[in-house]
Amino acid sequence: MTENDIVTILLRERVKLSAYAWSIVRDTHVVEDLIQEVIVKALANRAKINNEGHLRAWARTTTRNQAIDFLRKHRGRVVVLEDETLEMLHENMRSRESAGTSARKDALHLCISNLPEKSRNVLNLRYQEGLRGAAVADQLNRTVDAIYQTLSRLHRQLRKCIESRLAVEAAQR
Repeated sequence: MTENDIVTILLRERVKLSAYAWSIVRDTHVVEDLIQEVIVKALANRAKINNEGHLRAWARTTTRNQAIDFLRKHRGRVVVLEDETLEMLHENMRSRESAGTSARKDALHLCISNLPEKSRNVLNLRYQEGLRGAAVADQLNRTVDAIYQTLSRLHRQLRKCIESRLAVEAAQR
């Protein structure tokens, strides 16, 4: 994973990681420092991180460990949660994340399958084959601007479709 990928993903996960760290240390200023340390450690260890799911799990565990280390260093000045409580928080966060991710993935696959073949082809070239916009444009004999406009439209369309499907699922529960 590139540095940019790691930073983008961790910034997207920042609220979850911050809430998790706060539930352990109960200090907003400390949480900010911990999250920054997690990002720095992720960048330093990027060769060991395989993909986005691995990064999220690694960041969650590292956040927990950083928070516990902070508590150990400042024992007596901070209220500490019991290990069992911390483990329950960790498991709860992991299960919620995997359930939400699974539902989103299912919705994404269903939404993509309902797209016209030309749209699926553009998405396949860009994301499955990893081609840049210019290469997709060359392969489809279209302009780069047309490809970027198509991708932008497809992103909006997929986002609305996924949100709609998730809302329907939530209403059925």
